[in-house]
Amino acid sequence: MSTAGVVAVRLALGVAADGGGSVGYGRGPNFPGWSDTTIYPDQPFAEDIPQLPTRDAADYGWSAGGGGTMWNNMSYETVETPLGSKRVLKIRYPGATTNITALDQVTPAHPLGNGELFGVGIRITGTWTGTLSFERSANGVDGWEAHTVLLASTESAFGTSTTSNNVFWARHSTDSFFRVRASSWTSGTAVVQVGQEGGSSPAKFSMGRLSGSPTRLYMRYLTRLPENLTLNGNTGMKMLFFSQEQGNNHYINWGGESGVEPVVSTQGGNGNASTSNSITTPLGEWADVEVELHTGTAGGNDGIARVWVNGQESAEKTDMPFFAAATTPRWTEINFDATYGGGRNPPPVNMFPQIAYVYMESAA
Repeated sequence: MSTAGVVAVRLALGVAADGGGSVGYGRGPNFPGWSDTTIYPDQPFAEDIPQLPTRDAADYGWSAGGGGTMWNNMSYETVETPLGSKRVLKIRYPGATTNITALDQVTPAHPLGNGELFGVGIRITGTWTGTLSFERSANGVDGWEAHTVLLASTESAFGTSTTSNNVFWARHSTDSFFRVRASSWTSGTAVVQVGQEGGSSPAKFSMGRLSGSPTRLYMRYLTRLPENLTLNGNTGMKMLFFSQEQGNNHYINWGGESGVEPVVSTQGGNGNASTSNSITTPLGEWADVEVELHTGTAGGNDGIARVWVNGQESAEKTDMPFFAAATTPRWTEINFDATYGGGRNPPPVNMFPQIAYVYMESAA
């Protein structure tokens, strides 16, 4: 981008052209002009998000959830953004890729259990002849035994080994470890990816309980997806969940292999609906996203979702079925939850989506 272009972007975001001034830039150009709002602490990632494994009933500000495992998948890096050089949050998808070429070669031990993060996705490609066995160990060091995996496409039981390429899924009722081993080998190279299962999140952070009983939310965040992003045959990535304590849990889609494509979608509750995104920010480029949400009525198709990308309207839908009948239409919690979803295929390793800034307001 030219120097003039950088200055224009910074001025549009309310930041001094020389890169000085506050890191936080507050409301975007499409803030709806509500009065009597609650303004929440912004999140510029200048400091690590504090870890808080359990949720509290009161407002507690930004915190990272999910315990130590998810905590370890959040890191920070100073990079160039439209706000100048600043520290941003990086999200890591755990796993490893191993080229197996000989008998008894194994993949690194990967956590296996029954929680959201501890399901294992296994993706096998390459040209090879042999048998790859699936194994589990209580401690990840010894006592390895055969473990039955599921075929990812059907989630039906497959077996304890394979002689061909495919995508598999494994879980176990207790925390343990998983690996793939060449139990017989003739020739070739099997590329074996073992990592987090698709449909789960490696890291999440939350605003906590929202103040009062808001029916309207305004959010602004600056984010980008990496140039090496691939969905491995899945259908998309969820980024942000806005929820209500009676079970209405909806989300904003992060995007896919084309780039950042924010779409507001419902799940459960009163029915399913999605906005239609019209602006895509290419992989590797920053997207400045604004979102406006109105609950609508319980049991009604009158919720409102509006999305802007880099100041331009990208989506609007005024008949969203956000809340089921016999519920109280109000938002209670916001979670940034980097779900690699739409299928069980594991995400690639060394793929780091980033978030540079978050701002929120609510109104009754």
